[in-house]
Amino acid sequence: MDYTNKQLDELMATRVMGWKETDANSITSSRVWRVNGDGWKNSPERISVNSWHPSTNISQAFEVVDQMIADYYIEIYHNKGERTWMVFILDEKNQWDVEADTLPLAICEASLKAVETK
Repeated sequence: MDYTNKQLDELMATRVMGWKETDANSITSSRVWRVNGDGWKNSPERISVNSWHPSTNISQAFEVVDQMIADYYIEIYHNKGERTWMVFILDEKNQWDVEADTLPLAICEASLKAVETK
């Protein structure tokens, strides 16, 4: 996949996590992801677009994993010799796999492949 990290982060928010983008407030016009509910004011249901980076942040990448395991099986392997990570995502009929230099990137790319082809 040829996405920038920023593009991949936005795709994780919209296609995998199911979030919607909204304005934080009319004064700053900062962009936020509405996680659930109406995302009004400073409720915990909102995440700043500028702070969501699952393609480079391992903690946030595992939030993607938490979302995906509701519908998929996920296997993660480290290829010590090649110093790469492999992520396999499976359902009853399909398997998607990605190898990448970092685990967050592998998680995001494999998750996107799975949701885009299902």
